[in-house]
Amino acid sequence: HRLGLDALLVSASLSALLALVSLKIPHRWQRQYMPR
Repeated sequence: HRLGLDALLVSASLSALLALVSLKIPHRWQRQYMPR
């Protein structure tokens, strides 16, 4: 059971990190690549 909980926590943390990174990075990319 602990392995399942750890897996959920790890997946949740990874998804949160990916969300934060995707929120912070694309803005700079859009400013550079998107003239609008």
